[in-house]
Amino acid sequence: MIKNLLLFIAALCAVSLSAQPELVIDYNTGAEDGFECSLCTEQQTARVRTGVVTVATSESTGAEPCLLIEGQFALLKDINPGAEDSGVKFLTSRNGFAYFAAKDPVNGGAVWVSDGSEEGTTVFFDPDPENTTSSITAMEFGTNGALYLTLGTTLYRFFDGAGTQLATSVTLSTDRDNFPGGSITPYNEGIAYVANGSEQFTGGLFYATDTVRRLAFIPGQSSFDQAFAPRAVNGNLVFSLDASLSSPERRSSYVYDADTDTLRRYLNDEGESLFVERWYEISDSLRIGRVQKDIDTDDYYVFNGIDEPVKLFGEGRFALAARQTAPAVRIGDTLMWQTEGGVFSDIAIKITDGTEAGTSTVFASTSAESVTNLLHSGGYVFFVATLSSRRGPLDFYRYELATGELVNYYSTTMLETSSANYSLQLLDVQDSQLYFAGNIDPDLGREIYRIDVGVEVVSVPGLRTAPALDVTLTSENYTVNTPGSGVANVTVLSLDGRLISRGTANVNSATAIDNYSGIRIYVFEFGGKVAIRRVLGR
Repeated sequence: MIKNLLLFIAALCAVSLSAQPELVIDYNTGAEDGFECSLCTEQQTARVRTGVVTVATSESTGAEPCLLIEGQFALLKDINPGAEDSGVKFLTSRNGFAYFAAKDPVNGGAVWVSDGSEEGTTVFFDPDPENTTSSITAMEFGTNGALYLTLGTTLYRFFDGAGTQLATSVTLSTDRDNFPGGSITPYNEGIAYVANGSEQFTGGLFYATDTVRRLAFIPGQSSFDQAFAPRAVNGNLVFSLDASLSSPERRSSYVYDADTDTLRRYLNDEGESLFVERWYEISDSLRIGRVQKDIDTDDYYVFNGIDEPVKLFGEGRFALAARQTAPAVRIGDTLMWQTEGGVFSDIAIKITDGTEAGTSTVFASTSAESVTNLLHSGGYVFFVATLSSRRGPLDFYRYELATGELVNYYSTTMLETSSANYSLQLLDVQDSQLYFAGNIDPDLGREIYRIDVGVEVVSVPGLRTAPALDVTLTSENYTVNTPGSGVANVTVLSLDGRLISRGTANVNSATAIDNYSGIRIYVFEFGGKVAIRRVLGR
């Protein structure tokens, strides 16, 4: 009897010591949600200091920027004072600061910057101080640090403290169904975008620095098309267009070749248009495109912007509901992303370096209905799978990049109520605690929780918050390529985030790499630019 009691107590202790979700704060008190959930796509965040800025709602402030740092969560600034939202969007990390677009009655649509404090959260650029009604519809930093944005349909550039209006009537596509909307992307010394019209042109592919010029006219394009944002790859641009009018180019993907100043349509083996429904970034020189083969299956192709695309694998099924997205995360020069799933489909997550040999399955399930966003921290990627988007149960996973091991470190039971959506949005890992927004307790609404991930996670914040640095790298040496002279900072990490070394290297000069086994992460920093490279030892 005593033996059985001791065994029961031991089992109870083991359960009590295991990871359990813990409420951080009931930010929007009562049953109202502190975090919005529209199909629970990835919650926008921007890293600042050792925390992240995100958006949360309370009855007194509406939806406003908040800061999660050192286990504490609080309002950062009530930009639109009172209960009205400020419409925070385009959260961007850059050089240790968080940038975002917001709107309030005094400034209208403006870009804000934050150092993680209320007093350090201020207007960075107000493109039109007299306009207090329009909102910012796109925003991006160019490779040289200039900020580009569209206020309504007017394109602006902000550089060295001066703002310039570049063009009016710039119409970018909005999000629609399963397709992402158009936006602007860094390209060469400025930005590129696909617009359905402007004051000088009828539409096409455009390039902007301190002026705007059209790179290419797109056949069959009209003002009602769905034009995806272009992606820069190897000095060229790839993009997709879902045209509204009947034409051979109605659903097509293109590459703009900068050397020849020509636009080429991608074709399949039958000579028909190859339409990429979703683009993914593997590295600075590779993109992956998901192509619908037929109504039931999808193929995945690798694009380098120079040669014809190469099929990586196929015969997957992806049946997304309207506005549902597929999670993906770039880690150095690899991509982890959901390759199958959606409505009535099995779920699969893969990881790839862009080659067939370097592609493997991370997670596959015939019973899970959905997965959260994929969150990379230190040497791990975290995600949660659910059997039912409304009631659970939830399975918490961590994937170790160095070993390829997938661990289910916590599972919930089924909720007794189905009154609220149970899907989660992962926010950050701090002090080996995973922070997420979810409706774990329906009586509290959708609030922020944390759970111990079961391993020590050493993260390196802000690695990709600066413009890209050009680095040539082999298994034997590396060269930081940049105009002028100087010394670059070089940090070497293991795949699990452990610091191996810190040092410097002369730019434009080859620096030898010591012999070692395994994979290491090299982080290069120079002139406000950053490059991250994964290197296999010899």
